[in-house]
Amino acid sequence: MTYEFFGEYLPGSSYWQQKKLLSDLERPYRTDTYGGKTPEETFDMFLSALKSGDVELASKYLGPEDKERWLKWFNGRTQEEKAQYVKELSEAPSKWEKEMSDESVSFLYKTHRSQMIINIQDGTGKTIKKVFPAGEYGSIISIYFNTYTKIWKISEI
Repeated sequence: MTYEFFGEYLPGSSYWQQKKLLSDLERPYRTDTYGGKTPEETFDMFLSALKSGDVELASKYLGPEDKERWLKWFNGRTQEEKAQYVKELSEAPSKWEKEMSDESVSFLYKTHRSQMIINIQDGTGKTIKKVFPAGEYGSIISIYFNTYTKIWKISEI
């Protein structure tokens, strides 16, 4: 991921303040070492960590901006939901269609899910129950190339 700024993005700030801001934004990408040499390898490493129960390690294969959101989502699931999620991801490679560009790849697949009821927060922070009926659902796994460290990172799963 590369950040580029055009023009004056912090009015009143010095060149060096702007340079520091850019450096701070890039730091997590420049220092990230968790990921594979291919999108598939990154997915396999993520899935292997999940199967072994190491959720913290699994989260390191996600991009820096995605890690906390995914951890919160995953840790909010019941044990049954977590097991179903891992099962679904384990079966995904045999079903997925790959769409690739130079710096990203998306794996699209369909999966059959039984009825699922999950708690989600609406825009006000209020928790509501959401019912997903049984049926076939489309899912996506998006993985991007970190140009700084030359590894692939999961951005959506």
